[in-house]
Amino acid sequence: ISKDQLATVLRKQLAQNPTNADLEAAAQLADSGGKISLDDLCFFLVENAKPMPSQTQLAKAFTVLDKDGSGYLEKDELKKIVSTVGEKFSSDELAALDAVLLKVGGDNGKIDFAEFSNLV
Repeated sequence: ISKDQLATVLRKQLAQNPTNADLEAAAQLADSGGKISLDDLCFFLVENAKPMPSQTQLAKAFTVLDKDGSGYLEKDELKKIVSTVGEKFSSDELAALDAVLLKVGGDNGKIDFAEFSNLV
């Protein structure tokens, strides 16, 4: 793949959330033609794999995000958080997130802890 395609592949196809620094590190694997081989990409993914959060960590995160203590996260709350905290999502990434949250949260847009855990 090309360096330009790297972010799309990682985020949309592999459900990763790399930082710009992660993308720069992976881009260093590109050959002189700007391409990254499958072997190099796999090596990068293995070397930079992040452990899955524990249920305790997820519960703490859910509690922090559930500001009103309702036991649910509102779809709009989550969209606001991802658009204001950390690295900015592109409009395409926000649209993809919206589709996922609609699927997970249903028509009411509410996500409970079990759904949140599966989402993460």
